[in-house]
Amino acid sequence: MKKADPHEGGNRPAFKMLLATLSTFAMVAFGLVAIPAPAATAEEPEVELPQTVSADFINTPQLNGVAWDLRVRGDVAYVVGSFTRVRPSGVAAGGSGEIVRNNAMAFNISTGKILDWNPNFNAPVLDIEFSPDGQMFYAAGQFSAVSGQARSKVAAFNTSNGSLTSFNASVGGSVETVAVTNDSVYIGGSFNSVAGQSRTNVAKLSRSNASLQPWAPAVDDIVQGLIATDSSNRVIIGGRFQTLNGQPRVGIGAVDRDSAQSLTWNADILPPRISENQRSWVVDLKLEDGVVYAANNGIGSHWFDGRFAASFETGDLIWLDNCYGSTSSISVMGDVLYSTPHAHDCTSVNGFPEENPQIWKRGLAETTFATGTDQTAPSSNSPVSNQPIPTLLHWYPSLNTGFYTGQYQGGWSLDNNGDYLVMGGEFTRLNNQNQQGLAVFPMRSETNNRRPEYTADLKPTVMNQGDGTVRVAWPTTWDYDDETLTYEVLRESLSAQRIFGNSGP
Repeated sequence: MKKADPHEGGNRPAFKMLLATLSTFAMVAFGLVAIPAPAATAEEPEVELPQTVSADFINTPQLNGVAWDLRVRGDVAYVVGSFTRVRPSGVAAGGSGEIVRNNAMAFNISTGKILDWNPNFNAPVLDIEFSPDGQMFYAAGQFSAVSGQARSKVAAFNTSNGSLTSFNASVGGSVETVAVTNDSVYIGGSFNSVAGQSRTNVAKLSRSNASLQPWAPAVDDIVQGLIATDSSNRVIIGGRFQTLNGQPRVGIGAVDRDSAQSLTWNADILPPRISENQRSWVVDLKLEDGVVYAANNGIGSHWFDGRFAASFETGDLIWLDNCYGSTSSISVMGDVLYSTPHAHDCTSVNGFPEENPQIWKRGLAETTFATGTDQTAPSSNSPVSNQPIPTLLHWYPSLNTGFYTGQYQGGWSLDNNGDYLVMGGEFTRLNNQNQQGLAVFPMRSETNNRRPEYTADLKPTVMNQGDGTVRVAWPTTWDYDDETLTYEVLRESLSAQRIFGNSGP
């Protein structure tokens, strides 16, 4: 993963205290009256943008390491990673209510209650995925035992009671991603054998007995994302590879689910690798309504590490977001794509620019649909320029840098159930509060959305103009999830009289 210098304050909101002055106020018998400024004239038709979840998190358990992945089923979140203890929200490490959970746990999303599921993996778990009917889920990673029973890198559980099943495959390496259909389990990662037979980084197992299937696409590097469905013969593979089945295909491509032969993938999206320190690759894939969404990492100066959307059936590019700052996970919730990057320059989508010193945003939201065209320079070695882009939405929960993995990332995983967005990672602070590794963000209708914090700096100043009028001014402030703020000024002697002024972030 791409590394950057640690910066403890890097998660703070990027705003400047600007003097916001209302138009001249006339002193009249009924109080102060503001003359509103004229509305700005739009150059293009305004696009109706979707609303995000709140940036305020609710009662959520904590963990003492990193949550590499998580999946939501109904009101339950299943979390896997590298950790040994979990504890209630608001409790310090080692405090009351902390319990043992080795690399996997589950909790109730709406209440924050830690559940009994305790599979006790003996090594890190990197991915978790449900079967299409939801009756089973599969975990994959680096482990060799689950609850004292031998399981080599892949294990299956009954959703009804969390019990371990007899599914047992032997994988010669690490499994980083899983995709499940009605009859098959597809695995990808960094391995060279399965069940004693040669398989390089990707393989297919029978769901009924974990037997290895003949399917064997040729990829020349680590696989980190897979999409497989029962409604299509296409399997999408993403990762660090530069070739697929012997042909140039950088980071993402499609193969047949039975023959493993390459299928159409029209767009060349990722830049070809120049060296180990100059490259981009896919780290996470999600499929929603016929669209493949991808999170990407990059290493080297201005190599692509944002997000893109492409057609599942053709691979045609729909949009590409060239924000800089590696992305580790994505989740689609309605018309919003959420991500866990450490973004520091989003000028390509008309968002925040690079600043000095650098400031990182570790939670982003953007539209799932294109809204414009990228006018900025493409990333290093990029085959893509002037492509469609989405709109960045104003959702900036403040996560600090995590130090557990040494990769200076905050979040690593995302999923949702339509009402709640669940984030996992290695952060230890969220919105200026102690909160480690997990957070649940509700729809705004499910919470009292917090107002911007008031500080003494926001105290208005009043200047007598000498002609019977006064000038009232104050600095602007900033909010985690509201771009347009309403400022309310009250005259103490006439409390019923109010003046409203609007300001952006």
